[in-house]
Amino acid sequence: MPGKGEWMRYLTLVLVAALLLITATDALARAGGGGGYGGSSRSGGGGGEGLGILFYFLINLAIRQPVIGVPLLIVAVFLLWKFGKSAKGAQETRTIARGGRKVRQQAAEAMERKLADLKGRDPGFTREGFLQTVNKAFIDVQEAWSAQDMEQVRHFVSDGVVERFSIQIQMQRVEGYRNLMEDINVLDSKIVAVDSDINFDTIHVEIRAQAKDTDVDLETGKKIRTRTTHPFTEYWSFLRRPGAKTLEKGGLVEGFCPNCGAPIEINEAGKCESCDSQVQSGQYDWVLAEITQAVEWSALQKPELIPGYAAMKQADPAFSLQHIEDRTSVIFWRLIKSWFDNDPAPARKMLLPEFFDSLGKTIRNSRQKDTWAYFREAAVGAVEVQSIAPGEQGGMDRIEVLVKWSARNARRDGSGRSRGAGDKAIRPQVYVLVRKHGVRSPAEMTFMSSHCPGCGAPYGTGGAGECDFCGRALNDGSQDWVLASIEHFSAARITSRAVAGLERAALVPPDMMLAAMASAMYADGEIDDREMEMIRSFAQKRKIPRENVQAIMASLQQGTGELPRPRNAAEAREVLEAMARMTLADGRLTREERKLLQDFGSSCGLSRADVNLTVAAEKKKLYREAREAIRQ
Repeated sequence: MPGKGEWMRYLTLVLVAALLLITATDALARAGGGGGYGGSSRSGGGGGEGLGILFYFLINLAIRQPVIGVPLLIVAVFLLWKFGKSAKGAQETRTIARGGRKVRQQAAEAMERKLADLKGRDPGFTREGFLQTVNKAFIDVQEAWSAQDMEQVRHFVSDGVVERFSIQIQMQRVEGYRNLMEDINVLDSKIVAVDSDINFDTIHVEIRAQAKDTDVDLETGKKIRTRTTHPFTEYWSFLRRPGAKTLEKGGLVEGFCPNCGAPIEINEAGKCESCDSQVQSGQYDWVLAEITQAVEWSALQKPELIPGYAAMKQADPAFSLQHIEDRTSVIFWRLIKSWFDNDPAPARKMLLPEFFDSLGKTIRNSRQKDTWAYFREAAVGAVEVQSIAPGEQGGMDRIEVLVKWSARNARRDGSGRSRGAGDKAIRPQVYVLVRKHGVRSPAEMTFMSSHCPGCGAPYGTGGAGECDFCGRALNDGSQDWVLASIEHFSAARITSRAVAGLERAALVPPDMMLAAMASAMYADGEIDDREMEMIRSFAQKRKIPRENVQAIMASLQQGTGELPRPRNAAEAREVLEAMARMTLADGRLTREERKLLQDFGSSCGLSRADVNLTVAAEKKKLYREAREAIRQ
């Protein structure tokens, strides 16, 4: 048996071996991860030689003195495996983070190129001047909302935006109050994305603002409710035709017709009273087409990622997602108005007859004596096209649109009194729109989605399915897209738009991911304090507002059945993959995030090994994609 001194000598050898292994492994890892980029091969060669000499010594020792040499050799191999694995993981983390930075840098550079191209086509365009116009538009819209008069801004906003505010205002008036936004202050505004195609230039602006938010009684003028005001962020999207030019004295937002220069006055068809031009078409000036909440915003979203988009665009060159999302918004708010009135008539012109009949029965069945169900304080987070399916001759084209909204379940009577309003619940739904195959989109009507495509007259709220002016059918899909059904937003749909590449995680709505996760964890009827804290941490890291988290939890407790929940192991694994991608976007996975993924997997019947393998596989994919991005 070796003596005490000999054991100490061998222990020292083990420590030296560990140090050599760690040093050599780190040198090899950094060479691939960028740490040794541009360096000579001398460092790497020295590490390899050191390993060779060390293992030669250990193998000889194992042959000559197996009792000592074999354990030392095993320890050396274990250390090589352990620290090699750790270094490889660190390398992957660094590369993924670097790839993410490269993608963001490329996106910023691409945006600047697009802005430069826009200025080349429109020399009068400047970033500063455009943002001044946006800030004015923001304040004007807030003031029109507070005054309950959207006519003040109708000339520069799309039908979808007008309907959104106008119907909410109508309901407020019935209930005897108005929402007042005071001391409006734009804290910051900046261009975050620019898109251009043959139909439109699009500029997306991030607006950070603050205002006093108060409800005022219409009769007495007294303040009846004051909400806590914090800075809030929204994304406003403005579109116009590529040939339009910036006017020196200003255009629609400043109150002038961009075609003839006269003070703006438009008729019901959206035309200038002086020159008869369609000022809301985007042909002459920017039109506010969409307002998106911060949690729903994604600057990486691209139309070509949507299944069926290219085929539809080829068949219908003037087809645009902006029109679909704007029209869906109009349909949504008309449905909200139908529930408020306990009458489906406001939405009839935009619904297939079969769906209109079904809706009418559902609305009427909600009536109990002199009260009926409706959705109070309805709000839309985002309207987003999910998939497009061109049909065949004689059939229907089909589009699925995700509408993420929230509201309180309440009841009201004819006098406007409301009662029984519960907590606000989130309600993601898929609107299925159809149109007869072969119908072409009129480019000038892109933002006039509640106007007759034939005569330009606005849709009334009467019960007829035809245009109130020219008599043509509007609800059969022969003129424009109409609603055929509303479907549940299942967990399977969360990854339906997932694509290869670093953009995939950006296409997964963070709040829907959180909803699926919470829904699975709530399967046993409760979420404990530890799980709730992890959910809050997940939401905070992904900038999901606290109100959204509360709405998700209220939805679970109320049992609305609206939230996406994996129905089987296959769906759970797909959702887990998307969750892993989202949490690994920076290349790191904290202990809390890993625990959250494990809890989600356990709730869905997945083993710990399933979760670990899924996370490891997604990290490898991200690593490969990041390396590809860095090479570009």
